[in-house]
Amino acid sequence: MFSNKSSNFYKRLITIICQKMYKKKSRSARRTQKAMCYSCAQTENLEDRQLLAADDLTDLSDDFENAATLANWQRIYQTEGWGADQLETWNIDDTQAGKMVLAAHTTVWFDDYRGPLVYKELTGDFVVTTQVQIGDRDDIGDSDPDDVPNGSQYSLAGLMIRTPRNIVNPEVDWSLGSQADDGTNNGENYVFLSLGWGSSGDQFQMETKTTRNSDSNLVLQDMGNNSIINLQIARIGDTVYTLYQFPGEEWVLNRRIPRSDLPETLQAGMVTYTDWEKANDYAPFDQNNNILQMGGLDPTPDVPFQPDLIAGFEYIQFDRPEIPESLQGLNLGLLASNSQLLSFLGDNVNSPAPINPTTDSPMEIGMNLASIVDWNSAWTFTDMAHTMRSWNNLSLNLETNESNSGSTLFDMELDENGWPMETHQTVNELGQTIIQQYISPILTGNVNPAGIYRAEWDGEALVLLPGVIEQGVTPEGRNYALLDLAENQNARLRVLDINPANYFRNFNLWMPEYNGQSFVGQDWQPGESFSPFHPLFPERLEPFETLRFMDWMEANLSDVVTWDDRAQLSDATYFAGSDQDDFHNGIAPEYMIELSNTLDANAWFNMPHQADESFVRNFAELVRDTLDPELTIYVEWSNEIWNYANGFDASRWIQEQLTLPENAGMNRFEFSASQIQEDFAIWEEVFAGQEDRLVRVVAGQQANPLYLLLTVCSSLF
Repeated sequence: MFSNKSSNFYKRLITIICQKMYKKKSRSARRTQKAMCYSCAQTENLEDRQLLAADDLTDLSDDFENAATLANWQRIYQTEGWGADQLETWNIDDTQAGKMVLAAHTTVWFDDYRGPLVYKELTGDFVVTTQVQIGDRDDIGDSDPDDVPNGSQYSLAGLMIRTPRNIVNPEVDWSLGSQADDGTNNGENYVFLSLGWGSSGDQFQMETKTTRNSDSNLVLQDMGNNSIINLQIARIGDTVYTLYQFPGEEWVLNRRIPRSDLPETLQAGMVTYTDWEKANDYAPFDQNNNILQMGGLDPTPDVPFQPDLIAGFEYIQFDRPEIPESLQGLNLGLLASNSQLLSFLGDNVNSPAPINPTTDSPMEIGMNLASIVDWNSAWTFTDMAHTMRSWNNLSLNLETNESNSGSTLFDMELDENGWPMETHQTVNELGQTIIQQYISPILTGNVNPAGIYRAEWDGEALVLLPGVIEQGVTPEGRNYALLDLAENQNARLRVLDINPANYFRNFNLWMPEYNGQSFVGQDWQPGESFSPFHPLFPERLEPFETLRFMDWMEANLSDVVTWDDRAQLSDATYFAGSDQDDFHNGIAPEYMIELSNTLDANAWFNMPHQADESFVRNFAELVRDTLDPELTIYVEWSNEIWNYANGFDASRWIQEQLTLPENAGMNRFEFSASQIQEDFAIWEEVFAGQEDRLVRVVAGQQANPLYLLLTVCSSLF
């Protein structure tokens, strides 16, 4: 049971660690180059925006020392044709010397409610910076010496960037937003950062708000007694960064907000709003199109108007971001550290600080991948049939319409790939006909985008799907249906009346087009020019150095013993539920290798606890021959072998093995060590001469380090 070869691993450990350090540096440089190439292929990219001159925005800046520059600014109510100026006060170097002053009537920015914005239009990547001083109005609410504008809720002012709306006549052109991130731009789309008072406490608060198609999400932060603040918003690539600084202190990177929906040209400038309690009594259109004050339109006369804020802006500065060369081409929103971003933002906008490559390199971290299930929102595959649930056997009484899920009245007859081959029917004692149906949920919960999905399948059967707007037969003889599905609409596949001579099989459900790319007809095999993964899936995984495929291999529930037990590319589904009646074998290993190669990410494989030599050897050979040789391979036997909880079968299996005669006298640590050694020995043999590609993992539990210690010690003796 013990392998002498395992001791070679311990002898070479220090040497391999040193080799890995060198290899990691080399690979890090290669990933940077690859990320740069990937970025070049995207639309509205950082690379394109950097072609603009670094100082072409200088003339748009304003120090507010000259009242005549007021004419250089635009107002939304004018450009969109609204009927009301929502600012009670708007001037430069007048109310307050050397400042632009904004004081709003009752008005808000939230969902479809639109307030005042004083702006200029900017194209490409930019950074906008200002200093604002907030005060309350002495005649409103609970005016006090600290100037906190808490006489009315949500009284704040600051910076905003906003998607321009195609409105000339609001009576005709304006409409409510969809409040859905559905690939379109409608309603209000913006990000702002502001100081003032929100809804509680007796100190200043800062509000960060991002709104997508009139769906607003906000965060309030208490800011103490600071009435003066420097604010900054940067749009770089598909990410918006918000920063703030109290005078004399360090800049703080507040939030990174992914906003790929924002167009090249945005409105950027100063925003203010006040008196939410009164403003939200109005319908959004009425609030947007009227001056809310006494004597005007008033749906709630018993509620007073209490606009309680005055904002003085010291300056506004527009700049192009000067990205250090070492960061160019990276997805900064995911990969750059705060210190790296602050090297060219905050006070360093005009003079980027040098980056220390040793301490400021992008974070290197691994990630577990979620199980393949119909309720997973990851959009893993372009073909969602891979995620459909295992078949549910349903009997339906045609007379009473009564159905029985999980019925045992009929046997399920599936082929070797999991496709149903025949349906049955019977007549009960009352003379009622009962038929068999196969049911499988494909999309469940908040998981899918709206759009046109295309289903195709072979065979003769009655196939029922939701949202069908067209169906027929392709020139190749395949059945097809077009499904018009709403966002997050559940989708369930129902199959009945199967012809056993030409049974239902090879079902596909391709997702809607993405950025003009269609996936229809893509039935992936290794070596194809297209990817089996939805473009967003690898994009979201891009920052991770290593991918751990524990759940993709269903390591905790694995029923795999032999190589023939593995999941294969022809399988009907890779659903990874917890039903003990299912055969748990995970996903075809070709997909794991393809994803690692696509992302240039190390691969971490968890060998099934019952797997025999044929499985381990064939798996290792497949990895050796098809995984990028520059990538590191982590090998672990099973997962959490100490865990007795339900859903962790390895621990119970180990205990069962100890009762067998051939394992007499062994404890669980010795037995576990023997299995680990056998697997490691096979991998070492397969990778003879390439052992530096391997990292053997013996895992433990932080709360119980003794388990790991005893397991490792058992492998040494």
